[in-house]
Amino acid sequence: MAQNAQPNGTNIALGLADAATVKFYYDHKSHWVADNVNKIIATVPGSFQSEIGCSGDWQADCLRSWLQDTDGDGVYTFSTTAIPAGNYEGKVAINEGWDLNYGQGGAVGGANYAFTVANSGDKVDFSWDSTSKVLSITAAAPPPPPASPVALVGSLQDEAGCAGDWDPACAASELPQDATDGIYQKAFDLPAGDFEYKVALNDSWDLNYGAGAAQNGANIPLSLAAAANVKFYFDPVSHWVTSNKTAAIATAVGSFQGEVGCPGDWQPDCLKSWLQDIDGDGVYVYSTTALPAGA
Repeated sequence: MAQNAQPNGTNIALGLADAATVKFYYDHKSHWVADNVNKIIATVPGSFQSEIGCSGDWQADCLRSWLQDTDGDGVYTFSTTAIPAGNYEGKVAINEGWDLNYGQGGAVGGANYAFTVANSGDKVDFSWDSTSKVLSITAAAPPPPPASPVALVGSLQDEAGCAGDWDPACAASELPQDATDGIYQKAFDLPAGDFEYKVALNDSWDLNYGAGAAQNGANIPLSLAAAANVKFYFDPVSHWVTSNKTAAIATAVGSFQGEVGCPGDWQPDCLKSWLQDIDGDGVYVYSTTALPAGA
């Protein structure tokens, strides 16, 4: 990595008029290469730092809140989704210490900036203009996946109230999106029999998902020895399509669920922490970066 975090990029020039101790930095995530002569080493210490992995708050030397200028335009930025809901304060510190710091309005030693995170998992963007010395902080929920009509399609549609099977425009077999967890889901009373299904979006076959969460994937088989109430699910993020007869519907429940967007903790019906077996190997997984430090 070299100039402006580019692979195979140009070399970075370093000119020293006198002998000096130079500290070099490399971020393996952003691939930014910097030094404290060519660049300003700026961090955002604040009351939120322990939530993003620092050993405590107000730590100017914790580079988990390192402001980086990867494109060389003089604006240093840092973003995170790991700060839980709450009210916080922060400011900008230079060279991993408090000797030089900037607060509100870019004032040296100025007042802290205050900001609020409305929901755990919201993206917080910090942007510091190295010319004006002003820090901007914005916190907003990530945009949800675009809401689309999601229809359960297959050889079971006439049993679900449609005029015929394999009709992506049939409203009777649409799966409504849950307002809390964002998962499309609905239960249907089906008779005994062997069926196949998948989902189609936007009332057409242009975008559809089947087995293995694959676009244009294979149909998913469903065999019912007796009449049953079957609930179907579609995750618009992972694109997993399943039912409670095709797979186990498992959630990870615990004291952390409020942090990942559930209305509260210990809620087995909140699919924000849905364990999914997309590849069908019997191992169900769920991952998140939204949990703050804690037990």
